[in-house]
Amino acid sequence: MLDKLQKILQKKQCSLIELTVSPKNTPSRKLFEKNGFKNKSGVTGSITKIDELICAKDYYGPGRDFIIFHKKI
Repeated sequence: MLDKLQKILQKKQCSLIELTVSPKNTPSRKLFEKNGFKNKSGVTGSITKIDELICAKDYYGPGRDFIIFHKKI
């Protein structure tokens, strides 16, 4: 499914996929890491660590910390 989405986005001249994942959502986090997505939370400004994972602090509001993933396509 991710491969199909990536091909569609490439045809539309998209060069980057960005998504967010809750640090508590281990299955999704591992899926994206396995498919070449990199944690870019450290470049967003305020960061925090949750279970040793760098997360964007308060990304979706107070107390809502998320991991920001990027993949260049």
